[in-house]
Amino acid sequence: MPATAYSWDPDQEQGDAPVSENSETDDEIPVPDPPTVTFVGMAAELSFEPSPSPILNIEARWKRTNQSTWTESGVLANAASTFTTPALTENVEYEFQLRYVTERGLEGNWSVSALGTPSGDPAALDSFTAVGGLGRATLNFDTATVDGNLNTIAIYRVPFGQALNKTTHFLTRISAAPNDTISLTDGDATPVNLLTNPGFSSDVGWTTTAGWAIANGKASHALGVYGGISQAVTLAAGTVYRIAYTILDYDAGALQTRLTGGTPVDGEWIWGNERKLLKLTAASGNTAFQVDASTDCGASIDDAVIFAETGTCAPQGVWNYYAIPESAALVEGPASGPITATII
Repeated sequence: MPATAYSWDPDQEQGDAPVSENSETDDEIPVPDPPTVTFVGMAAELSFEPSPSPILNIEARWKRTNQSTWTESGVLANAASTFTTPALTENVEYEFQLRYVTERGLEGNWSVSALGTPSGDPAALDSFTAVGGLGRATLNFDTATVDGNLNTIAIYRVPFGQALNKTTHFLTRISAAPNDTISLTDGDATPVNLLTNPGFSSDVGWTTTAGWAIANGKASHALGVYGGISQAVTLAAGTVYRIAYTILDYDAGALQTRLTGGTPVDGEWIWGNERKLLKLTAASGNTAFQVDASTDCGASIDDAVIFAETGTCAPQGVWNYYAIPESAALVEGPASGPITATII
């Protein structure tokens, strides 16, 4: 027992007398703050500050708010800072209190109540889709018809090929209700393709040099001559433009994306059959989008895109989306995903 517990002098010291083993009334015992309540499944985990004195121990109790009978934890260890209740009843509100008890068994007053409601696992979503676009992905959700536990949906955006990490890949959390249809845009819904006839249904809008031909819904380059295919577009110097097109029928050589007119801006040489995603920053005087093919290049392109990047565009790339229904206590239901979407 610390000697200070017996040496407090009310004429010389401020504050309340320290609690000692000889305290005889609960008025001398401090009242703790209410606990912080989180739920792990149906159990409540109470967090609180450890006892301020070696002779005071914490005790917890809980009950349904609409009932009068409490369940007590019993006196906890002096250093305790958490306590977990047994499983409680789903979707019923409970209140939780704390008090200090001295080593001699003298009981202090209970704290004010902290409230909480455990909830069960939400049902799986009926459907979840993600469709990539220009600076965005459009996500659509259909929730279960009957699901009293559903409160929110947590959404995660994961780089393609990586495992889901709920901390680093968390995107947003949206409110949800049973039998609901929800649409969400991740990114900027406003960008539009600056190109006319991007699918090469004809040669309208395009200018070709030797070696390029437009037919069968694509623009193709034959080996043997260096050349380009271009289209006039309005570009602003200093603006970042996102670009995409699909290379198909690849045989050899390489392609280069360019912004021409004024001070030309040249992208890297690329090759292979796949959807290509690029960015170029326009320079002064740029007036056209152009794709050049090397002399030894045999390949076609299709579905060309160029648009101005905005500050609210979602990041360019290939992403896996996950959607996880949650209860009000953030208890998770089954995850939907991964759903793959390409954001240009």
